[in-house]
Amino acid sequence: MTVESRLLSILACPVCAQPLRLDADEAGLTCQGPGCGRGYRIVDGIPVLIADEALAAASVSGSLDS
Repeated sequence: MTVESRLLSILACPVCAQPLRLDADEAGLTCQGPGCGRGYRIVDGIPVLIADEALAAASVSGSLDS
């Protein structure tokens, strides 16, 4: 299950308010803000945009760094 493009166009990082991009494996979103790079999981098609649960520097589908 993936995030609809219409929804993706309005989502922003809750930490720095920069745009998010869908990861290649569609398992998460990555912040495009310079120096941010936080990753957010997608669970059952719903992005989990909770700053405390963000993964450090694009490690959405990898190991937990934060």
